[in-house]
Amino acid sequence: MASRPGPWTEEDFEATSTKACFDLRKYGEIGFANGIFSYVNNLPVKVDVYHRDRSWTALEYDGTIRPGGYSSDTSSVTWWGQYGAVCTGGATPSF
Repeated sequence: MASRPGPWTEEDFEATSTKACFDLRKYGEIGFANGIFSYVNNLPVKVDVYHRDRSWTALEYDGTIRPGGYSSDTSSVTWWGQYGAVCTGGATPSF
C-alpha cells in the first residue's frame, strides 16, 4: 500500500496478518495524511479501509479491497484511508 505521492511513490505499508487492524497514522513519512494512492491485496482475505472523520475521534468505513484486488491510482477518492486504518479478515478497529 502506498500513500498519495509527493514527487515519488514508495511502499509505505505491508501486512501479513489475516485478522488484524493497523493504524495508518503510524506508517509512511506522513501517516497517510493524503490517503491511500495504490494497493495490492496479496492476502487470501478481504481488507476493509477506513478514514478518520473530521473530529479525529472516529473511523468511517470507506470500502473493501477483495483478495487479489489492486489499484495503481485511487485518486478519484481523495480521502480514501486518510489518517485511517486497514483491517484484514473482518477484524474491527478499536483505536
